Amino acid sequence: MQEEKKKKEAIENREQKVQNALRRYNSMPAPPPKDSPHKLSVKFMIANQPPKFREFFITDKAKLLYDYVSVDFAPNEPKITFGFPTKTLSTQDFEKTFAELKFAKKETVFVDSDDDEEEEDDE
Repeated sequence: MQEEKKKKEAIENREQKVQNALRRYNSMPAPPPKDSPHKLSVKFMIANQPPKFREFFITDKAKLLYDYVSVDFAPNEPKITFGFPTKTLSTQDFEKTFAELKFAKKETVFVDSDDDEEEEDDE
């Protein structure tokens, strides 16, 4: 009985994470106009998927990167790396703008699942 309850809770937790990711993705602001001088273009290199592209205002918060790709990884957490030398986007960076994080006008970010390591630790 206890094991069934844990499995049911785990399934509900996963479903909630997926719903949260979809909600964040669907509430994202529209990309900037093509002719905006204050935009940056981001190429997302996502593990086992073709690249995705999205434009943001340079003044947008970095959390939008997380919101954009988390739908591809839910219920797992995405690990986002960018720049040279490579930096990992942390939750402390979410409130910083792309300008503050020194994103280039054309930036490539690499996205992978951060939960692989955590699953190994749980065993």
